[in-house]
Amino acid sequence: MHVYMICLHQAIDTFTGTMASNLVSLLPMLLVLSCVVADRTSTEAYLKRICSKTIDPSFCTQALKSDPRSATADLRGLAEIAVRLSEASAEKTLKLARSLAKSAASPELKERYASCAKIYDRIVGYVEGAGEALRSEDYQSMSIETSEAMSLVFNCGEEIESSDRSPLPQMNQEMNDLASIVYEASMIL
Repeated sequence: MHVYMICLHQAIDTFTGTMASNLVSLLPMLLVLSCVVADRTSTEAYLKRICSKTIDPSFCTQALKSDPRSATADLRGLAEIAVRLSEASAEKTLKLARSLAKSAASPELKERYASCAKIYDRIVGYVEGAGEALRSEDYQSMSIETSEAMSLVFNCGEEIESSDRSPLPQMNQEMNDLASIVYEASMIL
């Protein structure tokens, strides 16, 4: 009976030791997994916090999630993504407005498109300024630069007729939606 008890004791010690050893080896993996889940939860909370205040919340969420880095981005990271998207949109819209101004058949359209091109030249500067302000953590300047860009986007919208069939009205609206993301991010940061 004594031998049986010793063997049983050794088996329990071995099992317990193995369990403890397995749990200890799993601990780092469990910590990493919990951090990943926490990051995604935090990112979703940041997305909701920014996007809920924008002009078009569903556009905001879709735009920010279009960048793979958004999956683990913090608030500042999401703002950086929004600035990059805005810079790209402003540059693309500027090129389109210049192209339309060169190719427009009527003098009136040519003038309207040329006006938008001049406006977008300034918008590009303001959006770049918002990016510089973000990098230097000057969030007040970031919001001012973005607000100026949004005002100019509105001005270009006023130049474009509602019957305009070019892609410019849609791109102008997209720029406004992206700028609103940058603005809301700057107000939260």
